[in-house]
Amino acid sequence: MTKPRPDPAIITEFRSYMQEKGYTKEAVKGYGNSMRNYLAINPKANSYEYCDVLSSIEQKAYRPLTISARKTILIYIKKYYDFLLDTGRRDDHPCRQLNLKGRIDKTVIHSDLFTMAELELMFKREGKYKKLIPKNKAIISLLLYQGMTVAEIIRLKVSDIDLDAGIISITGGQLLTSRRLEIKPKQYGILHDYINTGRKRLLKCKTDSFAIGLTGLPDALDNTRKLLKSLKPLYPDKNLNAMAIRDSVICYWLNECKIPLEQVQLMAGHRWISCTERYVQVSTEEQKEILKKYHPLG
Repeated sequence: MTKPRPDPAIITEFRSYMQEKGYTKEAVKGYGNSMRNYLAINPKANSYEYCDVLSSIEQKAYRPLTISARKTILIYIKKYYDFLLDTGRRDDHPCRQLNLKGRIDKTVIHSDLFTMAELELMFKREGKYKKLIPKNKAIISLLLYQGMTVAEIIRLKVSDIDLDAGIISITGGQLLTSRRLEIKPKQYGILHDYINTGRKRLLKCKTDSFAIGLTGLPDALDNTRKLLKSLKPLYPDKNLNAMAIRDSVICYWLNECKIPLEQVQLMAGHRWISCTERYVQVSTEEQKEILKKYHPLG
C-alpha cells in the first residue's frame, strides 16, 4: 500500500524555518527528510496530542530502531511542533515534555491549570461583535462543561444536540473516541438561546453546522482560537488556550467532582486509561504516605 505523500509546501516551509534558526545545510536536510517520512506515516500529525505522539513513536515503522535512533526522531518531531507553534498553526506543544529515557511519562502541572470558577469568568467578557455573543458563550460552554476540543466543536452539528433529552453526541475521530455527554443545567439556556435565536441571526446558508461565523457560514478553527486569544487578558499570569482549558476540565472532573477514573476516560474520549491517569492529583497527605512507605530512610 502506497504511503500518502505529505504536503511538500509545509516541508519546504519547515526547512526554511530551520535555516532561519541557524541550522546547517546538512541538518536542515536531515530534519526535512525525517519529517517528510514521519508525516507520510502520520498524515494527521498536525493535530496530534501527547498520547498520539507517544503511540506514533511506538508504532511498527519505528519498532525495529534502537532507542538512540528513536530519541533522534523525537528531537526532529519536537522541532516540527515548535515550528507549528511559532507559525500559528497550533497554540500548544503536545510533546515538549515527552522523553524516551526509560518509561515515557508526562505529569500534568496542576499549578498551571484553571479552577472552574476561573474558567467561568470567560462568560462575562462579551467581545467586539454583539452578533457573536450568543455563539461565543455557547462555544465556551462546550469547552468548559463537555471538555470538547476546538476541532470537535467545529465538526459539531445542531442535530448532535438534543435539548429535550439533555444530551450532546460528540463524534469520534483518530485522536478521541465518540461519546454522549449530558448538558449541564447552567448551560441549557445558553445553548437554547444560541440555537433558536443567535445562530439563526447569523446564518446565511443551508447547513447543520453548529458553529456559524460572522460571515454566516460554518465557522473555522482559527475563529475559536481568536476567541480564546481575546480572553487572555482575563488571566495575565496564566496561558489560556484550548488545551489548558481541556486539561483543567478533566482535572476538575477527577479531583473536584470525584468522578471515577474509568468514567472520566469515557467522558474525555481517551483511548487509553493511562492518558486519563496523568490528571489524578496526589494530595500532600498521600505524598507523605508514599514517602513513608517507599523512601529508604523512611
